Amino acid sequence: MKRPLGSLDLGSDLAIMFVILCFGILPSFPLQQVTDTPQILSGDKLRILDPHQRMERFSGGVDITTEPHDREVYSGHFDAFAAVLPNLHTPTGYNGTAIRLPLRLDSQARTSKIKDVATSVSDVRLMFEEFATKELSEAMLFLKHIASIQLSEIGCDNVERIIARAWIERADALAPERGRNRGRKEEMSFLEMSIHVELGDDTTSRRWLVSHFVEDRTVVKTIMGDRLGRSTSHIVKELDADKLLPHVALAVPVPYRDLLSASTVVPEVAGRLFTLLPLPIDTGFPLHLHSVLALTTSRQNLRNSHDVARGSKQEYVVYQVIRLPAF
Repeated sequence: MKRPLGSLDLGSDLAIMFVILCFGILPSFPLQQVTDTPQILSGDKLRILDPHQRMERFSGGVDITTEPHDREVYSGHFDAFAAVLPNLHTPTGYNGTAIRLPLRLDSQARTSKIKDVATSVSDVRLMFEEFATKELSEAMLFLKHIASIQLSEIGCDNVERIIARAWIERADALAPERGRNRGRKEEMSFLEMSIHVELGDDTTSRRWLVSHFVEDRTVVKTIMGDRLGRSTSHIVKELDADKLLPHVALAVPVPYRDLLSASTVVPEVAGRLFTLLPLPIDTGFPLHLHSVLALTTSRQNLRNSHDVARGSKQEYVVYQVIRLPAF
């Protein structure tokens, strides 16, 4: 049975992957570089997005169930997920999340309003390789549930080639602290984690200290009320409606002792902004900073006061004020 597309509420891991899908981790490879019709399989639903809104009855996309009838009628779509779906006549769905990016063909590129250039397999391979070398080692710093990433390519001979992989050491032990919901209570906490990256024959490791800071909501609503000229009760109502939280996290590489020189080495980091995932915005600081920032739709820049209308909900995002203690 086909259903209109509802809100994206298929689990936190899927929400994170949807961000990766829509905006890309690499600034040079957002979604529009690859496809016009992303597909997401999770649980008992196959979600087909339609950004062109060409489905007259289903604006924005459609949900198809994994029941045998739908899988037979829409077998062309489900065949692409054969590696993760059980037998056709088994009504159960997929206990996980699989994302498909059908590459944009030349014929699609000629009519696409998103990008008029087709996508080749070599384009995707380049995207993987650049992500592996530039982003993989830091992509999981502020994620709550994803503890490992593996980039693989399966060739025409059905042989899998691992391009790169990264994993968090002692991920199970760190899971309760990493996955904890933050933002409702005042907090200053620290978490150490080691991230290992295997790229070709080389394996590198880096230890990080991640600091989470949450300002007292009374302080936040008072500051925002003063700046926006609104009552604190109105501020709280809008913050709750948009799920905005005064949470900031910092990630600093931990110095280590070099065994050969017997000296302490302070790793260098080109500091960037994160909103869960890294943004193409450098800070010049020797650390990374995460918060729920107000971003443009392309996820390439921060919004400012000129981008929104006064009194709009977006204004609350633009004018968030959070005080950071000395770190």
